[in-house]
Amino acid sequence: TYTIGDGTNAVTLTSQTAATYIKDYTLATCKADGEKTVTDERDGKEYLVRYIKDKNNNERCWMVQNLRFTETTLSSSTSNVASTYTDASPYTINQNKRASTWKSLSSDSVCKGSSLDSNNSTYQCMQSGNDNNGNPTVWYNYAGATAGAITGTSNSTAASYDICPKNWHLPTSTEINGFDGTGNGNTTYAASTQFAPVYGGLYDNGSLNYASTGGYWWSATARNTTYRYTLNYNSSKLYSGSDTNGYRGYGFYVRCVRTS
Repeated sequence: TYTIGDGTNAVTLTSQTAATYIKDYTLATCKADGEKTVTDERDGKEYLVRYIKDKNNNERCWMVQNLRFTETTLSSSTSNVASTYTDASPYTINQNKRASTWKSLSSDSVCKGSSLDSNNSTYQCMQSGNDNNGNPTVWYNYAGATAGAITGTSNSTAASYDICPKNWHLPTSTEINGFDGTGNGNTTYAASTQFAPVYGGLYDNGSLNYASTGGYWWSATARNTTYRYTLNYNSSKLYSGSDTNGYRGYGFYVRCVRTS
């Protein structure tokens, strides 16, 4: 803070540190910092990210807070979408249905459908709220988490594009497996603790379930045509979920990761 002049003519100037945008934050810098709060340039929201070496000794930079992106456009300059999308012609959420806003997992008749039909799997659906610790969060169906890249009732393609910031991505099944505590007898090993998992449940058929006992995150990898591999949290343990927990119509969390 600097003051110029004195008395009634004094002017006080306060300097501010420029925000560190998440899209520009590399694995090398993350490793050097250990952890840092960075800003999503797209909407100004801040996230804590952390360098984590998982149980398989893989080094990555992880968001250790859930993504809260709810804007209606994505461009390749700031988001993990195809390079054919430009600032002049951004990708629009729900562009396949010509909608301009997200649809609700709790109230929209299509998004809360109990079966995976062509509409339910194409509409990009989300729900804002709080996790079990009272922190703001967002749940996304899989079409929403992948920015419409994975749709249809039968799709086993890996997600190359998603709603993560540019240079970050939905984790693969291999990347989430690095946190799996199943069978090792240790529910608090370093990698799972550093991931900072939270309870908050999942959206299914218009309702929030397991809010106080479960946490669920999408991966980019298909288990089969209907289900995706997921990272699940319950009983104080993280594990790579079974296919019954990765139904693409559900509303799960998103955390993005950066590798090289």
